[in-house]
Amino acid sequence: MNPMKKEIIDIGRWIWEKDLSGGMSGNISARVGANEILITGHGTCLGDLKEAEVGRIDLDGKSLDRDFIPSSEKPFHTSVYKALEAKAVVHVHPTFSNGYFAARSKIEFDTFETRLTLGDIPVIDQATPTITDITPVIEALRRSNIVVLKHHGVVAIGETLRDAFFLAQTLEEAVKIACI
Repeated sequence: MNPMKKEIIDIGRWIWEKDLSGGMSGNISARVGANEILITGHGTCLGDLKEAEVGRIDLDGKSLDRDFIPSSEKPFHTSVYKALEAKAVVHVHPTFSNGYFAARSKIEFDTFETRLTLGDIPVIDQATPTITDITPVIEALRRSNIVVLKHHGVVAIGETLRDAFFLAQTLEEAVKIACI
């Protein structure tokens, strides 16, 4: 198996195990070339990804693998790689973060480590099931490697999939502390 596909599958399982996305929600991608990314497929469960459910697309969103249907968030993922230096994108739908930011537009972190790791997180209003107004999200990602999509989820970018995953996990834990 391609090592990057294996890493996407592993990160998907971590996302599932940490309750950062449930059912068939969330998506993951990683840059694998100047004009190519690996991305999870449409209607997949991140906790039970199969090799065939992670496919290659170009930065125009065209599938490079026969019969592969990419995530409905492919326009967002390709926009990130066109506009930013990110090498990995994790988009999750964490319960506590979604609930917290449905009622608030800012969080004050209770631990020094969280404040240093996450900084001031942008919160962008989201009114559709997929990210259709991509520009404000890209602009927010220029300032922070993690963005809350109000009423939708969280997007984190990084040099690696692990970096992006840890940002999303750190935010969810910080929100749990804030709720307590």
